[in-house]
Amino acid sequence: MKEEETTIAIRLSEMRLIYKLIFLVAGGAVFFILFPFLLKYGRLMYIAYFLVLIVFAVIFRMVAGKKSFKITIWLWASGSIIYLLIAIFLIFKGVQPLPYVKMNQLELILYYLSYPLRVLGIFFTGLVFVAITSPIEFLKFGKLGLGIALIYRAFEYSISSFEENRIALMIQGSWPDFADSDSRIRLFFKLIRSTPLLIATTFRNIILWSPWAWICYNAIKKDIIRRMKDESIFNSNAGRSRSSSNNSH
Repeated sequence: MKEEETTIAIRLSEMRLIYKLIFLVAGGAVFFILFPFLLKYGRLMYIAYFLVLIVFAVIFRMVAGKKSFKITIWLWASGSIIYLLIAIFLIFKGVQPLPYVKMNQLELILYYLSYPLRVLGIFFTGLVFVAITSPIEFLKFGKLGLGIALIYRAFEYSISSFEENRIALMIQGSWPDFADSDSRIRLFFKLIRSTPLLIATTFRNIILWSPWAWICYNAIKKDIIRRMKDESIFNSNAGRSRSSSNNSH
């Protein structure tokens, strides 16, 4: 099973960048941009979205592995608990989420409950894209690609920093270890309590990492500009030599 998952991950990572970008854009479009326009299909649309979410979850599970999949689900669940408390209040008050659609009580419940599932779909899409794509692939686009690579590398670093901080907090006893014999409910509430500390620590590390990343970014940018100038000068000299040789003949 693990060998099959590794093979699938390698094949996905070997795809052309354009197909990876199409996957990323399609995931964002499916889970957020197109969702309000498909509400007219009612419950059938929610069933279809749930099936698509399962497909994305399976892909993420095969690409990222069991451990990353479980961490993602637990973090999503901890944030969803807080959201559901707010959603219950909004449903009780009958707050309409869309200005151009009037929903009844059942439609409001389905819409508000679908939001955390759509967020999970975005998580799966972005994390799969990060797992199968390297920042180096963007460098072929020159200065624009270098800027994209910097942003992408920052996101990639935030994920690795997030995991390192989680392990450090687990060692200190500030993060739940689900291998323990404690009850799942107790571990889950400990997860909710510890999540803000983990996020704050991760953001701090990203801020500390940013100056070094900016120095590397400018160094690579200067190198790209220098190579472009050298290539331009070389092409210009080659053109002159060809024209002079033609004139001599």
